[in-house]
Amino acid sequence: MVSFSQIPSDTRVPGAYIEIDSSQAQRGLPGMPHKAIAIGQRLAAGQVAALVPMLVTNVEDAATSFGRGSMLHAQAVAFLTANDATEFWAIALDDDGAGTKAVKSVTFSKTDGSADFGGGVVNLWVGGRRVRVAVSADTTPAEIVTALVAAATDPTIPAVLTADGGTPEKLLVTAKHAGATGNNIDVRINYYDDERSPDNLTAVIATDTAGAGDPEIDTALAAIDGDWWTEVICPYLDGANYTALSDFLVDRFDARDMRDGLGIAARGVETFAAAHTWGNSVNSPHVSTIRVPGSPTPPWEIGASFAGIVAFQTQIDPARQLRTLELAGVLPGKPEARDTRPERELLLKAGISTVDYTPGVVRIERAITNYQISDAGADDTAYLDLVTLTALAYLRWSEAQRILLRFPRHKLANDGTGVDPGQAVATPDVVRGELVALYREWERAGLVENADFYIERLIVERAGGDPNRLNSLQTPDIINNFRVFAALIQFRL
Repeated sequence: MVSFSQIPSDTRVPGAYIEIDSSQAQRGLPGMPHKAIAIGQRLAAGQVAALVPMLVTNVEDAATSFGRGSMLHAQAVAFLTANDATEFWAIALDDDGAGTKAVKSVTFSKTDGSADFGGGVVNLWVGGRRVRVAVSADTTPAEIVTALVAAATDPTIPAVLTADGGTPEKLLVTAKHAGATGNNIDVRINYYDDERSPDNLTAVIATDTAGAGDPEIDTALAAIDGDWWTEVICPYLDGANYTALSDFLVDRFDARDMRDGLGIAARGVETFAAAHTWGNSVNSPHVSTIRVPGSPTPPWEIGASFAGIVAFQTQIDPARQLRTLELAGVLPGKPEARDTRPERELLLKAGISTVDYTPGVVRIERAITNYQISDAGADDTAYLDLVTLTALAYLRWSEAQRILLRFPRHKLANDGTGVDPGQAVATPDVVRGELVALYREWERAGLVENADFYIERLIVERAGGDPNRLNSLQTPDIINNFRVFAALIQFRL
C-alpha cells in the first residue's frame, strides 16, 4: 500500500486525486550556499548604524552606508573586486570610545640645506593609495607638505593628511579610525621602480602616536549569530577578539548546529619573527590568516580579498586547493621585504597561510588554518589545510540535505520488515543504500576517494535506547591535493 500524505484511504467522493512529491526530484549534488560577512569600522558619515547587518550588492552601497573611505567600505571594495557572485554582507562597529588613532609623520628636508631641489615629483603612498605633487627647484619642504595635503583628495585613503602646526615641513598622517589597526597603514615615498624623488630631497617617516583600542567584536557576533555565514571577515586579531571569533565558529561547528564557517583575516605590517610568534600562539581550525609581507595594502583589505577568493572557489569545488589564485587588488611587497622560502616553510608550520608572486601580482601559495595542536597537546595536521574544512562542511551539509529530502516523514522499521512497496518506511539497509549512492556521487565529483573502503566500514543501525533513531558510523576518505612533487634524478655520463 502506497503512503499518501494528502489523500485519505477512505475518500468516497469520485475524482482523480494526484499528489505531487518532490522528495525524489533532485538529482546530483546540490550546491551549498555561501554567504560572507565582513566586520569592520564605520565613519560617522555612514547612514547605517553600528551592529546592523546589511546586504551589500555594490561598492556605492557600502560607501553611503558606512562612510566613504571607512574600513568597512574598503573591505567591501576588496571582497567585491575578488568575488561579485557570493552573497556579501557587512556589519559595522563604531570606534572604541577609549581608542587612540595612529599617527605617522613624514618630515621633508633638503639633503644639502643650501642647494635647491632638482625638478621632479614626490610620490607619497598611504595605505596603498598614491598622492603626487610636483616639485620645482625653489619649492620649500613646507610647501611640499601643503601641496600633499591639498592633493590628498582620494576619499579611500585610510588616513587624513594635515600639516603639523608647529613644524610646517612635517606632514601628519592620522588614521581615520581609532585602534591598533591604524598602525598597519603603510606610509612610504615611492613604490614602483620608476618612481624617483627629486634630487636633494630627504623624507623621514616616523610613528608619532601608536594606535590602540580596537573595538570588541562580541556584540557584532551576537547580532549575526542567528544566520548562516560561511566566511566571517575579521580585521582584529588581538587576543580577546581572536578568542571571541574562534569560539563563535566552534559553537557553530557543533553537530547540533552545523552552520560551518571560516574566520578569514590577514596579518599586518610586522616582521617575520613577530608573525611566526603570533602564529604559534593561536590554534583554531576555524580561522585562516594570510600574510603578505611588505604590502602597501592594508590588512583588512587583504583579508577581504582572500575571503572573496575562498568563498567563490570553494563554492565551485570545496575540496580543490587555492594555490596560484590572485589576491585581487593587493599590491605585492618589494622583493627584499618578502618572506624567503625557509621563512614560508616555518610560517606554514606555525598556522599562517603564505603567498607567492608573479610580476606585479600576489598569489596564494598555500591556504591553511591556524590549527596545529590537538586537545591532548600533540602535533596534529588533521585540519591543516583550509580546504579540508570546506570539504568536510560540504560533505556534512549535503548528507544532511539528502537525508532530510529523501526521508522527510518516514517511519522506521528493522531490515526485513514485510511492508508493502511504496510505504514511507525507512530501514537501516534503505538508508545505507542512500548513503552509498551519495558517496558515489561525491566520488564522481572529485570530493572523496576509496569508495570500497567507505562501503566496507559503513555502519547504519537502530539505536538501542531510542526506537526512533538510526546511528551511523562513516569513514569518508577526503580527496587530497597535488601539492608536492619530489624526484631523484640519477644521471649518467
